[in-house]
Amino acid sequence: MKSTFYVTVLALSWITSLAFDEESTATNEPTWITSLAFTEEPTPTNGEEKPKTGGDKGEKGEPGSPGIIGLPGPKGDLGPKGDYGDKGSPGGKGKKGDTGDAPPFSMNWKQCTRNEGNDKRNGVLLSCLFKKYRTGTALHVEFGGTLRTMLNEVKPVVCARWYFTFDGEECQPPIDGVVFEGQRGNSHYPHQIGGFCQKTMADKDITKGMVNIEFRIGKCHHYSRQDEGITYLGLDSVSRVIITEVPPPQK
Repeated sequence: MKSTFYVTVLALSWITSLAFDEESTATNEPTWITSLAFTEEPTPTNGEEKPKTGGDKGEKGEPGSPGIIGLPGPKGDLGPKGDYGDKGSPGGKGKKGDTGDAPPFSMNWKQCTRNEGNDKRNGVLLSCLFKKYRTGTALHVEFGGTLRTMLNEVKPVVCARWYFTFDGEECQPPIDGVVFEGQRGNSHYPHQIGGFCQKTMADKDITKGMVNIEFRIGKCHHYSRQDEGITYLGLDSVSRVIITEVPPPQK
């Protein structure tokens, strides 16, 4: 191995004595003091160079500029399910909603009955208040009971008409039935008078809400000069009016 020697001069002095001893004085020669020291530095065993000895630590440098934003990382795994939160306090009372329509094509019907006779010749015989759920639907009305008209001593021919009204107006077309009598008799016959109504004679739709439906008696249209005769409703039987709300007719 190659050895490196460093010569370290520990002291190199030339001291000239201002005071001379007798011998020096005699020879007039200065006194020299010289010291040399040699140090051999060990050779690294692994073949590496000896680290160089650094200088004093420098001052702290200025902060560097921010780096660019990195790419988004991968999506993390789904965390565990959290606990249920505390129950909230009850909310305030909401506003009252509008009245909703009944489910489509649900059955909505009513029956009104009378279990006594009535000999009225003009006016209302039976009255029934019905709640209609929808606008645009029709009402099916039907009367069932016994009716009679007969001659009186004044008129040789009589004609009576029974019909329905909706809030005081007849249907368009009317729902009615007539009995024309031209001979003396006192027969009471069962009758069924009915039909469907969507509009009144004033061309108004029967809208949803309460509808007053009446079964009435009066003179015949084409025999208005004739008397209604001696009429009677409900001899020893029940008279009834049945009302049903139904879907609109097919086009």
